[in-house]
Amino acid sequence: ESAWGMDKLRRPEELIVNRYVNLLLLSEIRAELFKREASIIGKRWELEVRLEKLYAAEPADSGPRETTSKAAASMRDKYTDKIRARTGGHWANLERPAPVRMSSLSLTSG
Repeated sequence: ESAWGMDKLRRPEELIVNRYVNLLLLSEIRAELFKREASIIGKRWELEVRLEKLYAAEPADSGPRETTSKAAASMRDKYTDKIRARTGGHWANLERPAPVRMSSLSLTSG
């Protein structure tokens, strides 16, 4: 096809299956590391090396243990736990104030 045809579009699923770590985006590398329960903190080259080592340690036909939707939910929960740890859970333990009803407000001064 043309230079802008379907054969030229980027397909991250194929890059992951073929284990082309150097062609993945940083967010995709982090997602793959997260699926494998590895650290996602570091510079790009450190993350690439970490993912390549994980790829080398697992059989070629095996993939991550989680689906993408489970990984996304798990990452969201991890982020929530991280925020709670930073704030000491302070905001989670606060009681919500009782709602104010309009009938209980006095509109007259004096």
